[in-house]
Amino acid sequence: MMNGTGDLPIAFSQFPTAFPTGPAIGDEKRMTWDAFTGLLRQRREGSKDGVSFVPATFNPEPNGQVRRLKDNLRARTAVVLDIEQVMPARMLAN
Repeated sequence: MMNGTGDLPIAFSQFPTAFPTGPAIGDEKRMTWDAFTGLLRQRREGSKDGVSFVPATFNPEPNGQVRRLKDNLRARTAVVLDIEQVMPARMLAN
């Protein structure tokens, strides 16, 4: 990255599916900002269920994995904006 943020660390939680049939169990991940944004550059169309991330860390379960529960929240680590449709610039100007 040009502004020097690429080496900044980020922690987040990753889950195998966005819509689990049971408890949302996943893993805490830690990497550099550059590595993290590289994951976000992978664009997919169609079904939205699949590997998901939460920009937060959770207290681990006894087995070391994390469970996505409000009561388990340890820290929010980023602010995320999920934009599904981009409005053309000409419409924003009006």
